[in-house]
Amino acid sequence: MRSQTVLVALAAAGALLTACGRDEPKSVTVAPLPPDAEAAPKVTSEEPPRTVEGRYGPLSDTAEAVTGGVTVSRDGLSFDRGQQLATSMDGLRFSNERYGVETESWASAMQVPEFTLLEVRRVDSSKAPAGGGLCGDQSVTFVALAMEPQDGGTDELAVAAFTGELAPGPEAPGEALCASFRYARE
Repeated sequence: MRSQTVLVALAAAGALLTACGRDEPKSVTVAPLPPDAEAAPKVTSEEPPRTVEGRYGPLSDTAEAVTGGVTVSRDGLSFDRGQQLATSMDGLRFSNERYGVETESWASAMQVPEFTLLEVRRVDSSKAPAGGGLCGDQSVTFVALAMEPQDGGTDELAVAAFTGELAPGPEAPGEALCASFRYARE
């Protein structure tokens, strides 16, 4: 199986070289894999690495009024006003993509530069104070986090909160975006 994968990759590389005006290799010799190579442990990760963690103070008026500051950890978000979100990684997106059917880009909705890498996290459980959560009385089902480095070393964090069953993306309903917040690293 691995030998076939290597041969397909080499054939594709040859096709790319030909397309670029270079001669493709005349012959390729592939050494067989040692017998124990198939049994070797594979390096895998259940989740992509996190790009956002740390303590952030409110930067936008919305963040100041609704959440206060936030602490972002590998497993969730904890807001000063009592909102608690236990999260797990859903995927990574780029801000130039749409977050829903017939919506603007993530960049426009979250006020971050184009091609910023975003973490989309599924909310596994949440706790909200009596005054409401990030989306008022609606349950937050997904959050998107974007880190925006600033001159002087004070990173800014953009957080978008979503309701609905589908993860935000080109197939999701756009009205699932309920709020966005901005924070600065403390």
